[in-house]
Amino acid sequence: METVLIADHDLGFVVWLGAALAEAGFQVLPARTARRAAQIARLFNIDLMIANPALLGTADFIESLHRRHPHVKLVAATKGPNSGTGKLVGVDGFLSKPALANEASKRRWVEQVSALAREAALVAH
Repeated sequence: METVLIADHDLGFVVWLGAALAEAGFQVLPARTARRAAQIARLFNIDLMIANPALLGTADFIESLHRRHPHVKLVAATKGPNSGTGKLVGVDGFLSKPALANEASKRRWVEQVSALAREAALVAH
């Protein structure tokens, strides 16, 4: 089972995406701050992290995580193209947060996260 860390201050998004990923067979670890995400990353072996680049401290945390655990795939969850992503290093993909939390959005997110998690698992083993 792949483990996904979701770091975002938007609780609705974390719950929506976390439930969709859990339903798809992922272990999901939520964090509402970059500091909490860093604590979780030290305690758990994560395969993929989804982070809001607007979250205070996220850019530094992503860079640090990428250096320590290069196999971990990193996804920036943004409000749209280039929103707050200029300083991010080591990000493997950017996904726009859905305007509507509908089934099509859920399916797209799960498919893209699944593909990145499989890639991370191949690299780690």
